[in-house]
Amino acid sequence: MPPDRELLATVKDARRRLAESGPPRLRADGDFERVALPNQDCDVLRDLLLDARPHVVIEIGLAYGSSALAIAEALVAQNLPDTKHLIIDAYQDRFDNVGWEAIVSAGLGALCTLVAERSQLALPRLLADGVV
Repeated sequence: MPPDRELLATVKDARRRLAESGPPRLRADGDFERVALPNQDCDVLRDLLLDARPHVVIEIGLAYGSSALAIAEALVAQNLPDTKHLIIDAYQDRFDNVGWEAIVSAGLGALCTLVAERSQLALPRLLADGVV
C-alpha cells in the first residue's frame, strides 16, 4: 500500500521547519541545540527505521520533537498496518508542550500517543498491556 503522500509531505515540512527555525518556544537560550537530536542524526534514525520496518516504536523523551518527527516520517512512509509511535515523557510540560504541538500540528495525532508518565512506570505497564 502506498504511503499517504499528503501526510508524508506535511511531516517532512514540519521536520524541515523545526531544523531551520527551531521550535516556537524554548526553555532557555541554546536549549534546542543542546537537547534536540540534530537533523542529520534524525535522517539516520529515519533510514534505520525504514530498513527495520517496525510496527511499533516506543520513544522515551520528546523534548522539542525532532526525533519523534523523524520516527513518524519513517512510519508514515512505510505505511504498514497497525503502526503506532508511543512517546513516553513525563516532563513534556517543562518544554511547554512544544514537542507534542509539533506532532499534532503535523497531523500525527492518530499515529502518535503521548504517555505522560515516567518511563520506569510506563514501560512495565505497557508490557503488562501486551505492547510489543
